Order: sequence, then C-alpha cells, then structure tokens
Amino acid sequence: MAIVPWKERFDQSINTLLSIARDLFGPGTSLCAMPAAQAVAEHRPDYDLYAHGDDARAVFHPCGVSLCAFVLPALSGAQAAYGMDLLTQKAAPVLQTLLGAHPDLYLSLNETGRDLNCLYALNTGHGAIDQQFLCALLDALDAQALYQCEGGAAILFYAPGAEIGPEALALIRHSPLRFGLCGPYERAASARGSMEKARLAALRALKSQVASFSSYRYDILWAEAGLVTSAHGYAAQDFCHHALEQIARYDLREGTEYTQTLKAYMVSARSLRHAAGVLGIHRNTMAYRVRRIGELFHLDLNDANVSFELLFSFRLMMHLPSIHADPHETAGFVPAVMSRALWAALGGKAYDAPGCRLTLMLIDTGSKTDDARNRLIASLLEKLPQACVAFDDEAVYALCPASDRPETQSDLFAQAFTGVVSKPFHASRLTRQVKLMKRFLLYVRALGAKPGLFLSSAYTSTLFFLFLAPYMDLAPFCSDEVIRVMDYDYEKGSALSSSLYAYLANFLDLKQAALDARLHRNTMEYQMKKVLPMIGGAAFDEKLRFEMMCTYRILSTTGSPSFDL
Repeated sequence: MAIVPWKERFDQSINTLLSIARDLFGPGTSLCAMPAAQAVAEHRPDYDLYAHGDDARAVFHPCGVSLCAFVLPALSGAQAAYGMDLLTQKAAPVLQTLLGAHPDLYLSLNETGRDLNCLYALNTGHGAIDQQFLCALLDALDAQALYQCEGGAAILFYAPGAEIGPEALALIRHSPLRFGLCGPYERAASARGSMEKARLAALRALKSQVASFSSYRYDILWAEAGLVTSAHGYAAQDFCHHALEQIARYDLREGTEYTQTLKAYMVSARSLRHAAGVLGIHRNTMAYRVRRIGELFHLDLNDANVSFELLFSFRLMMHLPSIHADPHETAGFVPAVMSRALWAALGGKAYDAPGCRLTLMLIDTGSKTDDARNRLIASLLEKLPQACVAFDDEAVYALCPASDRPETQSDLFAQAFTGVVSKPFHASRLTRQVKLMKRFLLYVRALGAKPGLFLSSAYTSTLFFLFLAPYMDLAPFCSDEVIRVMDYDYEKGSALSSSLYAYLANFLDLKQAALDARLHRNTMEYQMKKVLPMIGGAAFDEKLRFEMMCTYRILSTTGSPSFDL
C-alpha cells in the first residue's frame, strides 16, 4: 500500500514534464487550460494537436486521461507531431510517477478492472489525523493507496458496491472524524474528481458517520451555484425557460394557478394522476389546465427536451436567488436610448435604460467579410425596423422589443449565418444577457452546427452550465451512474449511453424512448435491463433521473473533463 504526499509529487512531475517540453519546443512552450472544442488537426493515441492561430496546441492524454495542454509556439503541424512523439518517449518515466501522484489518475494503473472507492477522512479541527488510527483503518479496508492532505486523507480501497466492512465501520464509529465516500470506479475517466467528491461529502457528514457523495451531489451543486450566480449579479430568471416568466405574469394578471400546475406536472414526471393528487384537484381538471398551458404559451409538453428544460427551470427557481416578476412593461422601447444601452453593454458597462422587455439576437460574423456583415445589418433593419444594431469583430447584435419576436425571422439566415436569440428579458438585465449570449454563441460555433437560429430557451440547462464552467469544477457533479454506462460503451463498443439518454429524456417511457432512439421497443427494454446493474441495481426515481440528465448536459458543455492546472 502506497502512502503518497500527492500534492508535492504531482507538482514536481508537472514541472518536470514542462521542462522536458521546453527542451524540445523552446522556452516559449507553456501549459494552458484545455482548449475548447476545435477542429482536430491530427489525432494520436497519446495526444491531440489543435490549430490555434499562429500556435499549435497539444493535449496530452496518455492512458486515455487528459493531463494537460501545451502551447507550442511557431511550429508547423508536422514539427509539433514529431516533437510530441519525442515527448511521449522521454516523459514515460515521469508519466508513471504522475499517474500515481493523484487519486483521480490512480486507476490508470489499475489493470484489474476491480471496483475502486475513495474514502475521505476529514478532521474539522484542521490538525493532523492520528497516524495510529489511519494505519488501523487502512488495514481494515485493505487499502491500496493513501493521499494525505492538510486536515484530511483520501484512501483508495477495493470493494464491490462501495461497501465498507464491519471492522472499518467500527473504527469509524469510534472516531471523531467525518467521512465522505464515493465510487465505485473502474476507469480513470470515471474517477475524475474522486477525492474532491469524497471531501465534499465529508463536509456534510456528522461526526463518526460516513456520507455518500451521491446522496448530496446536487444539494452541494445548488449551494455552490447560488454563490457563483449571486457573486456575478445573476438570478434564476436570467437562465430559466422564458415560458415560466410568461406564465407567472399571466397568473398575476388573471388570477390563475398555471405556474403551480405546470410545476406539479413536471415534478410528477408528466403523470396527470400524480400531479392532480399533489394539487388536490380532479384528474380531468389537471388535464384541462395542462392543455390550456400548452395552447396559451405555445409549449409542446410532449416534447422531451421542452419538458426537461421546464423542469430544470423550476429547479433553478427553487434554489437560486430570484427577481420579482413584473406583470406589466413599465416603459416603451426608445430606439435611441436602447442603442446607447446596447453599445454600453458590449463594453461591459451598465446603462440606465427604460424598463421595457427586450430580446437580443447575436449573429456570428467572425469569419465573414465586411461587405457580408453590412448586408446582414441592412437586412436586419429592413425586417426589424425598431431594432438597434451594434457589432464587434465576432458578431452582430440586434436588440429589439420582445414583441417583435426576432426568432421568427429565419429567412435572414439564407446567407449561411449562424445566430442565437435570447429569451425575453427586462432592460435592467441587458449587460448580463449580452455576456450570456456571447458565451452561448461561442458554444454553438464550437459545435460546428449548420447555419441557423438557436433559441436560448431550448438550451436552458446547457446555458446555465456554460455560465458555471469558468467559475467552478463541474466534473464532481457528473453522475457516476452515467459515467459507468459510458465506460461500458468505451470497453464494449456498445451504445447503451445513447439509449439511456432517450429513456431518461422521455420520463422512463420505453415506447417513446424507442421511437426517439430508432430502436424496437423490445431492444430498448433489453438495453435498460443491462443498464440497471451498472447504476447500482436500484430502480430509477425522479431525483436520479434528473441528476443523470444534468450529467449529459454538463458533458455536452465541457467535453471530457480535463485536469485543472
């Protein structure tokens, strides 16, 4: 069993790796954050090369684990490829040390495929943990590795189903420490953030108790996300589906209860009977209200994506700070004033604009000529005469009254432009919406999507995780259950994770999931029976379904989580 002073060894290994790279590529070589999704120029088993302006970027991922990204200045693709081959050879001993120097990477050395778990022992007094107790616990767990930290220790041990034996449990119950547990894992990609997951769970545990990270995962996420959004001046309404605000304002005006009706329907997994029971009304009354909501607010509640984004929006409203819904617009749209507000927002500055409701459209012009951009602006002003238009090197911005519904102007994109449209918002949120839509446009561009118009309301959860990604590590909040299924696909060449997504998105409806996945219903049923043991053998409940769906959204925004350097 290895006792690893992991921080020192990891830092030393990274510095050695950088030194070798600088010897090969020159002193201008540096480490950087993992690049966003870009066109891969070349793929090798141990690294990817990306074109990035005048530089090349190399993402090093031996054994399938993304370790770090290098910027290789003034090198052609061929030179970079030759240099990376040499780096792979020269750095082999360093990589072996590096892979064993962090619990997230320990599984790269695990050739047995056994279930590895991470137990974190936390001393809330911030002192060192008693070494005699640690030795006894390590023996009881038959531990594989110990990673000691200030005020805590991470222990890796083999056990099916994350089960702690009776001898270890007895030691834990007589200890003043708090314990967090996560796992089991079979591959390093699954174990991303394992020590941090176990530490976060330990913070929630009582003394002499073990808390499982899976039980607290999204409680922790909402708490962290609330701090991030508040620190940057955002509220739940900046992200949630536009229909929720429309329904809330309609309820205030008309005295209806459509918001509570829709919430009960979504939380009840679209079960009319269950939702009616929650509200204490007849099933037929519930069915009538749901039908009226769809008609009044143009919502297809049978659409799996729409349903999930609505449910996600309700979760946001429950856990994040909110702003009061105003049932009336307090001012009209004044083009000259709003034009000044738009240009100020592009510079990141606030502007005291009238309290009207607006919609913002961003159109990608980063690769277009000035003439093409000017023709686009002329078309925008012709189709949307009230619009205020601004531009920078990357995009054209069109701000108009929400009533103009710019999302209906799809013919503007006959010139092969790609654009995004915000939800309707109050003018006081303009600067924040400009920042969000910029990030959304970058995401759409990275997808390599065909020209067209992308509505932010169809990407509510994606937009929220895009916002969080620069400020907090989302990898620990990926559902272990989903990652296990993806691991199985990786090893067996199957496509169970795609079928699982269809099943989850359709509220566990086998027939509709089979239609979406273009499979026979019996095939879908067989595949879900194979999936069940991978997620611990427990039946799907609504909490687990929601967390697994969020994992797919997180992975769509971040790709394979990279090591945080």
